[in-house]
Amino acid sequence: MRIAVALAGVISAALLAGCWSDDGAKDKRDCKDCDSALADAREMTEQDGLDGPLAPRVRDAYRDLRQETSSLCGQDDQVDLSPDGKWLAFASTELSKATDIFLKPASAPSLIQKTFNATQEQFPRFSPDGKSIAFCSDRGGAWDIFVMDVSVNGAVRQVTNGPCDDIAPTWSPDGKRIAYSARSAEGDWEIWIANLENAQLTRLGPGLFPRWSPKADKIAFQRPRQNSGSWYGIYVVDPSGNNVMELVASPEWAAIDPVWSPDGEWIAFASVHKSPTARAEGRTMSGDDIWIVRADGTSMMQVTVEDAPEWNPCWGADGRIYYTAVRGGKQNIWSISPQIPGAAPATPK
Repeated sequence: MRIAVALAGVISAALLAGCWSDDGAKDKRDCKDCDSALADAREMTEQDGLDGPLAPRVRDAYRDLRQETSSLCGQDDQVDLSPDGKWLAFASTELSKATDIFLKPASAPSLIQKTFNATQEQFPRFSPDGKSIAFCSDRGGAWDIFVMDVSVNGAVRQVTNGPCDDIAPTWSPDGKRIAYSARSAEGDWEIWIANLENAQLTRLGPGLFPRWSPKADKIAFQRPRQNSGSWYGIYVVDPSGNNVMELVASPEWAAIDPVWSPDGEWIAFASVHKSPTARAEGRTMSGDDIWIVRADGTSMMQVTVEDAPEWNPCWGADGRIYYTAVRGGKQNIWSISPQIPGAAPATPK
């Protein structure tokens, strides 16, 4: 079954879900990788005929490409930005075989390690007030959702505690609820909501990797079509579980890892097995390119167009899209400014 980018076992370190921004020294570097990425993008679009010539907006976006993390021996992934745009949280195997959660200032290369367990800690997500981080961990055997304080190490609250796996948390805009993916006893992935005030649980239906809209009215997620094919598509649903709407789906390729723009008007996602290069290489368990689509499913546009595998976008308050990419054999976080026609640049809160 071609489940593009699901879970291998429970969660793999290479799970498609993933910053090392340095506005000082690194911004002055000779970015050979950035130049190479632009050259690759130009060559790819000229050869494949799928996406046409390298559009000016894509060329301009690549001129603003930034490498955000610099892991040499590990893998960085699953990035999230604080609401004020000053901090990055991400999962990494830079210092151990198991993934830990790290914080990094957006304007400096220093790192703060937040978890130190021999178990896996993944999918960090900032709370709307920036004071807490939700994440998932298998420290209890099964995967569960936890919340930790940003400023204090060791202060952790467990949100879910069941025999099955709970992963990929996302906060409601008011910070009172967390949606997440839960695996049922039958092995199916579903979207659930946990109320942090009264511990009430609400099941929304099948799906993976939910992301709550900043407008609070929708939750984006991925799932395969129920009656045909097995590639993932992007859907949205009301927090009540009603009004499921398909935004992006194809019988030929997958759309995964949805995330909202700060204004809630767009959704960024990663494609799988869509580009000629990905198809030629038979890539079905790693990302392809980053795309955006309006919240109503119209105006789908390509953001990245190179050969490097890319996935797990996060749309920051600064208007940049941060994502995981494998370049030169290293998996790190990169960012790019999507050039949306007619859109004003975003500014951090």
